[in-house]
Amino acid sequence: MLVLIRGALSGKGQGAAAAGATLLGWSPTRGYLTVIPKTRHPAAHVRVVDLRTDSVTKPGPAMLQAMVAAAHRAELMREDPIVHELKKIAADMFGMEDALFLPSGTMGNLVAVMSHCWERGNEMIVGDLSHLHIYEQGSSAQVAGVHSTTVTTLRNGTFDLDELESKIRPDHPSLARSRLICLENSHNIQGGCVLPLTFLQEVRALADRYGLSVHMDGARLLNAAVAQGVPPHTILQHTHSVTMCLNKGLGSPVGSVLAGSKDFINRAVRTRHALGGRMGQISVLAAAGRVSLLDMVERLEEDHRNAKTFAQALLDCDPPLFAVDMASVETNIVVFRLREPSWTPSEFCAHMFQVGEGEEAALGQALLTQRRRYKVRCENNTNGLNETSGIMSVKALTCRLLFRSLKCTIVASSKNQRADMLQRLCRDGAPPPGVTTTRRSPGTPGRAESPTCGWWTSAATR
Repeated sequence: MLVLIRGALSGKGQGAAAAGATLLGWSPTRGYLTVIPKTRHPAAHVRVVDLRTDSVTKPGPAMLQAMVAAAHRAELMREDPIVHELKKIAADMFGMEDALFLPSGTMGNLVAVMSHCWERGNEMIVGDLSHLHIYEQGSSAQVAGVHSTTVTTLRNGTFDLDELESKIRPDHPSLARSRLICLENSHNIQGGCVLPLTFLQEVRALADRYGLSVHMDGARLLNAAVAQGVPPHTILQHTHSVTMCLNKGLGSPVGSVLAGSKDFINRAVRTRHALGGRMGQISVLAAAGRVSLLDMVERLEEDHRNAKTFAQALLDCDPPLFAVDMASVETNIVVFRLREPSWTPSEFCAHMFQVGEGEEAALGQALLTQRRRYKVRCENNTNGLNETSGIMSVKALTCRLLFRSLKCTIVASSKNQRADMLQRLCRDGAPPPGVTTTRRSPGTPGRAESPTCGWWTSAATR
């Protein structure tokens, strides 16, 4: 899994970071880093659409206005009316008794685990490809003394129920105490797939039979609800608690909501305090979250449509460059595989990261820096993908993937003719009549570097 790594590193990585290079790292199943040399970024007039993650959001005008107008009262005294309103909106939407605001989804998950498993030596059961298991530093064990055991994550994000039941430990003094089952919906690593309601019902029945709780990492819960055409509480009726991110496609700059029963939230309040998550004047953040829940949810359907359009454009490339399972594009995440056998994922990403000398002038506003990940940010859908129209921008994005992944060269008699051909290619999504391309060798074959057999995955740090 490819994630962007920012921050101080030791040795070679630290030197590269100091030199301005971008460091690309893989999931914990890989123990090395790939360093991309520093390249020139597009000029200021070029619009760059960052499709790596839906958490790279900027509040829209309505949200900014609400944030500016928010009264600054101290939430630590539980007297801020905006925070109270946000928690009530979330609790009602989720069908839960109470809710709590936290700085991040990662903290929300840790608080939830600690509130369900309040004794050291307890155990939670998680999917082996879940964000909670892979990308949260093993914090449940590191901080809370909660052991975890994994169950195989299937392609659609679910578990085999027989395997899940086999992971529940009997009551014995030699064994950890099974207390919690954790689910992820929609499932990030598995391409934004949505967990079936029947599966959730069966998991809850199994948990009730053994006296376990069910927590849902619902960072993109509302994407799942929109995709299934059901209100969030229909999904969450099968869980005891949920964490939902306000900055994942909903426009808020920061923040998550944890919801559950009143007793659960009372424990969570104390746990949040112990972890340093209780903040002072947060009405400005709560105001943004309120706008996210009241005004931004309907926009997610547009994100899903754009994701399908983008995936289809990749699939329609001629010659075929990318393999895309259209049936798996359920929400706002697109996963694709390179068909080019001699290219490793890191080589492809390094090539896509670069901006050629002639591309800025030739493509202008159509120049888009593309990664292997697609997630639309709700507040600038129309300004990003739909620069002039959604189809044109998607074609422009796809043609750039086409030319840069094959390292094609347009054969033209002059620079002006080449620029005209590039512009027409971005506008029409196909080479103009008479255009020929020369393909150069894409490089030396490298070792397979994707932990999922060559599939590009879409996880990002939270």
